[in-house]
Amino acid sequence: MAASGIFNDLNLVLQLNQHIQGVLTDLQSVSYSEPREDAQFDHQRSVFLSVSSSDLPFHLQGDKDFNEASAMAKRRALRFSELVKNRIEFLWEVAGGKKRAEMAQHMRKQQLEENNKQGRDRRDQLSVRRVGAAKDIKSLLPPLEELDEEDYMALMLLIFKVLRDDFVLELAHKQIQCDWEVDSHHGKTLTFDQFFAAVFELVDVWTCDVEEATYERFLHLLARRITRRVVVFLDGAELKLALSDNFEPEVVVKSIPLRTIPRFVSVVHVVAGTGISTVGDLARADPKVVERERADFIQRKNGGVLPEGLSEMRKIGQDLQTLLAMFITIALQFENLNYTLENNVLRRLPSGAGPRSPSSIQPLHTIHDLQLADAGVVNALRSTFLIEKAILIERQTDLPVIRSELVKFGVDVAAIKGSDDAVRDRYNALYDLLVLRDGESLKTLAAVMLEQIKFELGVHGIIVEDEKDVEEVYDGFYASVVTGTGESIVQEAQRWMEGAVQGNKVNDYIQHDFHELKSIDEVKL
Repeated sequence: MAASGIFNDLNLVLQLNQHIQGVLTDLQSVSYSEPREDAQFDHQRSVFLSVSSSDLPFHLQGDKDFNEASAMAKRRALRFSELVKNRIEFLWEVAGGKKRAEMAQHMRKQQLEENNKQGRDRRDQLSVRRVGAAKDIKSLLPPLEELDEEDYMALMLLIFKVLRDDFVLELAHKQIQCDWEVDSHHGKTLTFDQFFAAVFELVDVWTCDVEEATYERFLHLLARRITRRVVVFLDGAELKLALSDNFEPEVVVKSIPLRTIPRFVSVVHVVAGTGISTVGDLARADPKVVERERADFIQRKNGGVLPEGLSEMRKIGQDLQTLLAMFITIALQFENLNYTLENNVLRRLPSGAGPRSPSSIQPLHTIHDLQLADAGVVNALRSTFLIEKAILIERQTDLPVIRSELVKFGVDVAAIKGSDDAVRDRYNALYDLLVLRDGESLKTLAAVMLEQIKFELGVHGIIVEDEKDVEEVYDGFYASVVTGTGESIVQEAQRWMEGAVQGNKVNDYIQHDFHELKSIDEVKL
């Protein structure tokens, strides 16, 4: 048989054996590696174990020096340490976090139902970029007043497991039930003061000296060993990391779901069958795979045919976006300045001309902004631009003059693809927009363009609930699906992550975050 021929090559057999042995060695080193010293409690460290002469478990050994008057005084003083108190408060909040999370979820549900009754867009409530609604709910929750036995048991079982090398689940349950009766004074719940006393006593028993830094370090390490931080993104997806892990924005950004980033919403549909779901996945993806999926997606949406000249397809609303770029240059000149409207033209007022106008000219960044803008302001921006740029009011037909006019419009003439006719078409489109239309007409056109964009996205199965995001979703669709390639899509994801981190935008894609207890199986001695 062909397969058996492999084993006739002695050198190949030896190489295979060496490789297998290396893999087994690596697995063994991973499975039986010793915990790092900085992740161990003092009584677990090799330095302590090397000088300890007792065969008793650490918590039963005792130390008569701790009962001297000076040590007792220091222990009493540590009860008032803010560092120690803050660490214990953290454990208190995490222990009761499950019920608070359920309460927050209930409040969010009620808020969504109320907003829906008022006709508000559902996604507006889920988007942290415009709301902070979930974070506001967290701040509205009442403070945690008490713990019940279930919460106490869940926390103490984890503490028991990380401290005791003789941990047995059934015995630990019985011991903690006895501790509950003592700590709660045979009650049904535990107050913070009772919880503080119980945890402080535990720290007292399991530390090797009576120093504030030691107590604080013990509690910090305890939190690292038994809790984790959970980030909930806009679509409800969760990222869970241990406190000991790197939780910098560079780590979190990789897990932001693509479906929550308007620019990549269309890409979600393209790569749906690949398992790529986060921007980090996309940034690490094979460009060839992404390009294959892009071509397949286009064919599926076009009756199994890949249209010719797709990369040269005209972008819906492109001329309006050019117009908005012109308006922005004008609006920025009047931002936070005194101005007046004279014959539909914005004019600056002298510095001593009285109080500032209560009106403000805000840049119109999107077609959606233009649709909602005041028609008078739009017309004023248009008229001011015509005057400041010395746009010729009569339509031009001479090609050199047309090129000169396009430069005034802010168009890169050299980048226009096609013949001279394409240059003329671009000029005529912008001339019609800027010279022939007024503010109200431009607003109407903006509304029509938005509907066309939504229709085009809908044809490709992309539904955008929030109209504020329509243009950004379409920009991403046009740049990636229509004119992009697998390589450009992957590179765009990489640039987006870098920009989100540098611009401190990562938190904009997070609903809320909290800490929770690990499961009993996750916690190790």
